Amino acid sequence: MYAGTGSGVLYRSDDDGATWDIVNATVASGDLLTLTVWDGALYVGTDGDGVLRSYDRGESWENVSDGLESPNVQALTAAHGTLFAGTLGRGVFRWDGGAHAWAATNDGLPSPLILSLRAHGANLYAGTWGRGVFRSADGKTWAPTGLTHGEIVSLGGTGGGAGDVAGGALLAGSHAGGVMRSPDGGAAWAPVDVGERVVWAFTEHHGVTYAASEDGSVLSSQDAGTTWVASPRLTHRAIRAISASDHAVHVGSDGSGVFRRFADGAPWTQPGLRNSIVMSLHTDDGAVYAGTAFNGVVVSRDGGASWRRSNAGLTRFEIWAMLRVSGDLYAGTGGEGLFVSHDDAETWAPTGLRDRNVRALMSRGDALYASTEDGGVFRSDDAAATWQSRNEGLAQMHVPALAELGGHIYAGTGGDGVFTSDDGGATWVDIPTGLEHRHVLSLATHDGVVHAGTTGGVYHLDEAESRWSPTGLASVWALTTHEAVLYAGAADGVYRWEDHADRWTADGGMEGYFIRALAPSDGGLYAGTLGNGVFLGR
Repeated sequence: MYAGTGSGVLYRSDDDGATWDIVNATVASGDLLTLTVWDGALYVGTDGDGVLRSYDRGESWENVSDGLESPNVQALTAAHGTLFAGTLGRGVFRWDGGAHAWAATNDGLPSPLILSLRAHGANLYAGTWGRGVFRSADGKTWAPTGLTHGEIVSLGGTGGGAGDVAGGALLAGSHAGGVMRSPDGGAAWAPVDVGERVVWAFTEHHGVTYAASEDGSVLSSQDAGTTWVASPRLTHRAIRAISASDHAVHVGSDGSGVFRRFADGAPWTQPGLRNSIVMSLHTDDGAVYAGTAFNGVVVSRDGGASWRRSNAGLTRFEIWAMLRVSGDLYAGTGGEGLFVSHDDAETWAPTGLRDRNVRALMSRGDALYASTEDGGVFRSDDAAATWQSRNEGLAQMHVPALAELGGHIYAGTGGDGVFTSDDGGATWVDIPTGLEHRHVLSLATHDGVVHAGTTGGVYHLDEAESRWSPTGLASVWALTTHEAVLYAGAADGVYRWEDHADRWTADGGMEGYFIRALAPSDGGLYAGTLGNGVFLGR
């Protein structure tokens, strides 16, 4: 099983979706939009690199885009003994194996914007942007079907129901929402009731038709697409892709990874936490809490072997910051302020800090601090019930990072460097000297020294001289100390600071991964990635 992502990365599973591994971290420069297997090879249609082909299960690739007039390939399918590509802007192309090139095949096709392709019965169907569905009996010439309008983002077929012609019914999902069904190969169409959902893909598994929905649910039909039942939402993002193996149905989501189901009526599961954007991490007493971009809070109590979403009461599922203080767990969201859990992430409730994008959290004595994207720094002295802004002297209200050392509080801003306060945040002063890169992404203290991760590298602060000195790296989103070693999470992996050599060294195993969060624990160092879930370094 293969899964193509929006970052040009391809995953492969050799155990029916139980585990996934990156096959090739740089398959394409743009999104992987469509996958198909034909004539012993794996083909991928991309957004910008045309069509790529692999004969060794994705380990190596060749570009097979000669003759393809558009690099944006939305759909690939096999029909009439060859391969067809639907492009955004140049119509449909047919693979000519003898010439080792593509040839346009658009006779009778008025729209060059092809969103979907489907081989159904003896015909090939093309879903267009604005002109509905067209049909080709020979793969060379096209004729309109009875559906002559709409942006058709998906095409599917069923095994057939009462009143359907041999070969079953044809299904079409519209960008505006809803599904149309044709029982006669496209001559006549009628809407079926799926609500206003946008359906991005269809598949069949043991006589049941499945549809991938924009609202994060999966639709199923027992009667060849006539009536549909929606599952509970698997994610708060769209389900974009769907495929069936002999034993299971697999769905791919927009940022939440891959789910699978072994039989109709069985639960949907997601083995491991993979293909997830992890914005924050917190470890405490054997548990690991991951704040994700789309899935809210995800918790592991077995060292990362399994994960469970814990979002009861949350109204926003972008979790930028997490912190435990005196038994309470706090989660800073992207837009709806700070939430608190008094029962170890089982349920959540809003605090007095509302309608804010909370970027960082810090405690100091009995005070709790929260920095935000548009409101600067806030302080609470009553367990987050009430808050006061603490921004006097701050030059910018975008504050992605907080740290504390020796009675001083440090605030890293999104463009104006680092500010410090020696009166609990009542007033702030700038520390400008030596900090050439002023967009601060992270702050941490190590061995009595403050370190700032910026878009242009890591700096350490000489407190006596109030001066920053560069130490290397770039785009460091996370800094932490683990077992007396300073670690940095950068856009290309995890690095450790070598005191004896006065330099950063790449930590093996995470090269090429975008590291968004780091969290030390007794079991090792956890790394949250931008799109690839959580890793544990022992």
